Amino acid sequence: MIETLEDAPRGLSVPELCGALNLSRARICKTIELLSLESPAPLAREGTRWQLTATNLGDAFWERAERLTELRRAEQRQMQEYAKLETGHMAFLVEALDGDPDSAPASAPNGPALPAAVAPGSVGEAVDFLRRADLPIQPRRSWPAGGLPRYGISGGLVAAGHRAEAGRALCIWGDAGWGGFVERGNHTESCFLILRHRTS
Repeated sequence: MIETLEDAPRGLSVPELCGALNLSRARICKTIELLSLESPAPLAREGTRWQLTATNLGDAFWERAERLTELRRAEQRQMQEYAKLETGHMAFLVEALDGDPDSAPASAPNGPALPAAVAPGSVGEAVDFLRRADLPIQPRRSWPAGGLPRYGISGGLVAAGHRAEAGRALCIWGDAGWGGFVERGNHTESCFLILRHRTS
């Protein structure tokens, strides 16, 4: 964000930052909030635009950011280790929460072990369930910041007659239904995923 604002002496609004950085509004706002907590702050608001100030972020800021990033990575590695466990889950959790697993050892559950094999029919039913997502996509009510100069549109609200109809998303990026196919297709080639309703 700082590099982007360096190239915009007049500053950028939050929607303009979203377009320039290809990030969501929520992430942009969280970043602005974090930078605004610094004293003195490296950016300031002028109307609807954010501009850089003469303040440079010190080494302490970047060290703190690196420390928090490494903490997140360590937590991810810890979750991956937990997912690979076959036994000792409770002891792992107690130790991860700075407890002493030996002081109050957890006993194994009395229930029967879960089956290792899964019936093929159950797998098919689960796949059908995961692929039945039907999430609404609401059409935009206003044009992007700055409008569409190429088409002579300066911005503002989209006229009712020009608004798209509500759409439907069949998956969420990377989910266990169609998400994996969409993610792989996006990384390998630009393609459209044509879905055919499977009848039994």
